[in-house]
Amino acid sequence: MKEQENKLSPSPIEQIRQQLWEQIDKAEFGSAGFQAASDFFALERHWYVLGIEQDNVVSAGEDKRKRLSWESQTRIREIQIALLKREIESNESRIPGYSRAYSGFSIAFDELGTIAHKEAKIKYPSDKTRQKTYSEDIYSSIHDEIYDIIISRQSQS
Repeated sequence: MKEQENKLSPSPIEQIRQQLWEQIDKAEFGSAGFQAASDFFALERHWYVLGIEQDNVVSAGEDKRKRLSWESQTRIREIQIALLKREIESNESRIPGYSRAYSGFSIAFDELGTIAHKEAKIKYPSDKTRQKTYSEDIYSSIHDEIYDIIISRQSQS
């Protein structure tokens, strides 16, 4: 009986996916919830690109021109992140419902990362590389699904 219940109830990862879908589905374009989602994903995107730019600084090695160019781009990205974080803080105190919506996305994705990592450790107990790949794939697929919805709604307006 317990085994049958487990098959009927969604996995923790699927529950988070559903929660995120519902949260973005009920957020109308221009609402606090939609703005929070847009800001959350914009900040995530900036952090991701910053990592790539920092890798490029290292890859530039002794090529001073390339290195200076990537260092400059990295500083610009850091400023963009700081400005967006400041805007998020301002929105949290200024827009009713924004803080709750932003926290909801942040907490859900933190939980998703934790659960995906735990699943990966169970699935690949002795292979750290496969654990990392597995958990990143789960996180990325759900992240990208939700982000695609946001981009789609933004382009329709």
